[in-house]
Amino acid sequence: MRESRCVVLVTGASSGLGHDVTTRLLAGPYVVYAAALDDEGLRELGTTRARTLPLDVRDDEAVRAAVERVVAEQGHIDVLFNNAGYGQYGFVECVPVEAIQRQFDVNVVGYARFIQAVLPYMRRQRSGRIINMSSVCSHITMPGMGWYAASKHAVRAVTESLRLEVEPFGIHVIAIEPGSVATGFQRVAHDALTSTHCHDDYASLKQRAITMHDRMGRGAASSDTTVAAVLDAINNPTPKAVYRTTPDARIAPKLHALLGPRRFGKLLMRRFSNADS
Repeated sequence: MRESRCVVLVTGASSGLGHDVTTRLLAGPYVVYAAALDDEGLRELGTTRARTLPLDVRDDEAVRAAVERVVAEQGHIDVLFNNAGYGQYGFVECVPVEAIQRQFDVNVVGYARFIQAVLPYMRRQRSGRIINMSSVCSHITMPGMGWYAASKHAVRAVTESLRLEVEPFGIHVIAIEPGSVATGFQRVAHDALTSTHCHDDYASLKQRAITMHDRMGRGAASSDTTVAAVLDAINNPTPKAVYRTTPDARIAPKLHALLGPRRFGKLLMRRFSNADS
């Protein structure tokens, strides 16, 4: 890794963890390209040293053009931080199919577009890092998070397969798996959960789910440990395959494995039942 001219492309850079990582990188010896859909956030980054790339990760041509611009201007690309995404909360029966498709197009296929765009260059240079933002939800989930968690399960599977496929080319593939982190993500997810129409049969569970997710948001961890994990994944000569960056992300999958899905589910639903207390 050429640290003095390490070229990093960050998606979803205008807010949340993407913005925090981009800001930290700009304080160091990196050439940073910030890609995002949010014009206002990109305009703010545009006043810094960041090179901004306004795009929708669902746009095949825009993604290809963005990567081609990076390589044309810098001669190489060292790191892709696949971070763009959002949470389509809502009960499995209740989320419209069109919303499910959009969730996967952004959270999974959006990653695929960037991966397939950068890999020809990384294979040619026999180096590079692809860092995929996953989640503790790639291991466990709860009511109201099924489709979002499914997208993160997919990211975890793709990341593990890709790691084995490209290691022979000198390319590291890394997953970042936080739990609840204090970013704008929780607000978007909360709005999706509250606005999704459901049958009255779900009314009680929906209210408890809203209360539970709001409580999780209030207790969310700082982004500091997750940002530090991304920086380590960029700079460490032997990065971890997976970084679990918050206490809940480290504990919950182990508890799920220990108890099994049924007992873990019962424990989880007891917490839902007590959400209003």
